[in-house]
Amino acid sequence: MKDVFIEITSSIKAMKICRIEKIYPNETGIPFKPSVTFNFSVYLQVVLNRILELSESIIICMGDSNLASSFILLRALDENASTLFDANLRLAKLIEENDFQQVYELITNLQYGTRLPDILKKHIEKQVNTESDTYYTEEKIKEIYTSQQILTVMDRVSKTLPDHRETYEYLCEYAHPNYDGLMGLYCEWKDKLTVNISKVNNLNEENIKKIFFSFRLFLTMFVDSYDSILKSLPAITKLAIDDLKSKGEDTTSYENPI
Repeated sequence: MKDVFIEITSSIKAMKICRIEKIYPNETGIPFKPSVTFNFSVYLQVVLNRILELSESIIICMGDSNLASSFILLRALDENASTLFDANLRLAKLIEENDFQQVYELITNLQYGTRLPDILKKHIEKQVNTESDTYYTEEKIKEIYTSQQILTVMDRVSKTLPDHRETYEYLCEYAHPNYDGLMGLYCEWKDKLTVNISKVNNLNEENIKKIFFSFRLFLTMFVDSYDSILKSLPAITKLAIDDLKSKGEDTTSYENPI
């Protein structure tokens, strides 16, 4: 367990080093970033901050013997890490296929995906009024801005990491008002008529191992995916520039330092 905890804390330290507070599309001495690259850079920093906040909260909860909160936060960590892991795999395929349109849609969905009808309506109204391209029908805009089903993401991740969906569903048992997160977590039966109820009743080696081994896995998934996507940004930039050129746009500022 000591090695596992060292790996977790090392990942957290590495993410803190990568955290920045401001991102500019026109940093001095380098070309402008196309909007798609800039947006992805912003998204990566946002999700990095979320992963850090969840990770630090898990450690605090474990220190306070709050296993229920630890499992719930771990599920959220899994969702965010898995979404980036899945995005990295999909992105690699799209770059290989030189499919800029799908890269753009993937990044837009990651940034703005939602299930709230009012917000989707606003996206549709805004895009319909600004896009002249007939490709962007109301149905297509809704598709781009509708967030992914998390179970679909887990199924795709499971093709690379077998049983990953089962791991997620196990964590869901603690987030939902089901046995594991209620009777199974808080109750210790002494006999048929006597039960001790406390948050520390299941603070045992087995549960601690479950939490920290999953914790390490999710952080590894995130860090590896984050690094891989960063390395993909130049390829995304090239696709964006090629797309602009195909539309007759001036790309000088994207190719030469300012």
